[in-house]
Amino acid sequence: METFLLILGWVAAVLGAALAMPQVVRLMRASTSQGASLMNWQLVAGSGLAWTVYGIGVAHANVWVPNLFMAICGLIIIYMICKDRQLSLLKSLWVPAAVIAVSLLFWWAGVALLGDALGNAVFGFVVNIPQMVGMIAQMRTILTEPSIEGLSVGWLVMVTGVQYLWFIWGILAPDYGLVAGAAAMGTLGTIAIIILALRKAGRVGPKDAVAR
Repeated sequence: METFLLILGWVAAVLGAALAMPQVVRLMRASTSQGASLMNWQLVAGSGLAWTVYGIGVAHANVWVPNLFMAICGLIIIYMICKDRQLSLLKSLWVPAAVIAVSLLFWWAGVALLGDALGNAVFGFVVNIPQMVGMIAQMRTILTEPSIEGLSVGWLVMVTGVQYLWFIWGILAPDYGLVAGAAAMGTLGTIAIIILALRKAGRVGPKDAVAR
């Protein structure tokens, strides 16, 4: 069982590390950030950095390695969106900074008050809240933006699938904070994929929308 958990954890880690690449490539090829949610990637970058600190703290390389890579990609995407939309990069970084500060505060307070196991579970739940908000923001973008040409379908499918892998790993480990967060993110990701499919079929979205 330990070998299976190790393999499953690293499969989820490797796939997780590759999550942001389709969106990076999509933005480069499309030369537009239309359809990509700035708020989503601000929250992804912040959560990724918080998970990096957590993974180092609990000595789980399969947690911190992919999240560090994801955070770096998230920051690159934030830069690309800000450049395309002529927004202030510095002002756009306060959201990731706030996510890191709040998540780590809850983790350290949870460990101090409840012990390691429950404290880690508190962190696992709290740190996933921004990602849930980010996914909801992405759904709103899919429904309301005139064009979603800059959105990567591959990224959306991959991020949802990886959440289900982490859900299984969390049950077997066990890590109930990870289970709760992965279940919520997996569900939201599935809904977002359905909305995207409906948008591409012309069932939802603004009039005269571009859905390539």
